[in-house]
Amino acid sequence: MDTDRQRMHDQVLALPALDGCWQTIDLPADAHVFHRGDPGDALYAVVSGTLEVYTADANGRRVVLERIGPGQTVGELALLDGGVRSASLVAVAPSCLKVLRRDDFLATLRRSPELAELTIDLLSARMRRSAEYLALVTRWSRQVARGEYRAAETGIQAAGAAADDPNLARFIETFTEMVSAVRAREAELKRELHELRIEIDGQKYQRQLSEITETEFFQDLQVNARRMRRRAHGEADRDA
Repeated sequence: MDTDRQRMHDQVLALPALDGCWQTIDLPADAHVFHRGDPGDALYAVVSGTLEVYTADANGRRVVLERIGPGQTVGELALLDGGVRSASLVAVAPSCLKVLRRDDFLATLRRSPELAELTIDLLSARMRRSAEYLALVTRWSRQVARGEYRAAETGIQAAGAAADDPNLARFIETFTEMVSAVRAREAELKRELHELRIEIDGQKYQRQLSEITETEFFQDLQVNARRMRRRAHGEADRDA
């Protein structure tokens, strides 16, 4: 568990200025808290259970961005900008959440310097985490784009071994799956291209062969060759 995030989570829940603002919701497994594209109107603090923040790739396959549990919060940016959700949040086990609505947060922020300071800390931690992920993604993506799969996989394995944040470990696992899929697809395309080249070469050979064998000159050669074989065996010339 990230101790900084745990500390800030506890501070948010214990902040006197927010007394009376929190709501509690209980979720069964597979229940969604919000979907990508929904309005961002609340922050959620996990009391118990496990949830996943996820999006979908181009093929509609779920890509887990983060797994969160007790002592973690999600939706910090929604409190400030009120923009739409960039990912979905679903409970993967029965979970209990504390909910802070944006309207309550903004009303309290105007009169609580302590809440303003804590909000800055929350956003700073999120930005640091995002910067770390972005640096890794940029480096590995460039290596994959150049076809340097071994270098990318070595870097990913090293980062995974050193990761003490479970969310970073999950992120690395997801990126590893992506690299494997890209590498497999490239190998498949190379195989298909090789087979297509063989097919094209075969068709080209047949076309060139037909162009030769269907000429009048070649047919005359065949007739003369048959005559010569029959004469060699003392047979009558039937092609005359």
